[in-house]
Amino acid sequence: MITLILPYNDAMLKYLDYLIEEESDKVLLAKAGCEPLEALTKRRREYEEQIQVLTKSMEAGGTYKLLDERGVEDLVKSLYSLKHWGKNLEENKTRAEESQRRTYREQPFRLTKPINRGEPKVVNKDQQPNPSFLAKFSSYFRRRSPT
Repeated sequence: MITLILPYNDAMLKYLDYLIEEESDKVLLAKAGCEPLEALTKRRREYEEQIQVLTKSMEAGGTYKLLDERGVEDLVKSLYSLKHWGKNLEENKTRAEESQRRTYREQPFRLTKPINRGEPKVVNKDQQPNPSFLAKFSSYFRRRSPT
């Protein structure tokens, strides 16, 4: 059994053909402009060229060498040593790593006191909630609640 992985989508050409057909019907029936039709036709030609290039390079076989961990490190160092953008690339990488560390660090959350949801919270022992406010608040909801 041979398994192939294609670097392009076969359905894309069919979809572009469908769009071209729909657009050509619009041009014929409504005497609409040809720009969308020309753009779709151009896109289809470009996509066919991409397929041909990819197919030829796959048939020719690869003369490339897969990178190991050391090869990747060397390639990254060579990017960092670029004259104009190397330092910028390294700074961006450092910022991205630091941002990710800050975003995904684990922060424990501990409650100091359990919260009793049934009674109003008292901040100080001397400061008691206003009883007239509580009476008005509770009577308001008693009037609103369906019985």
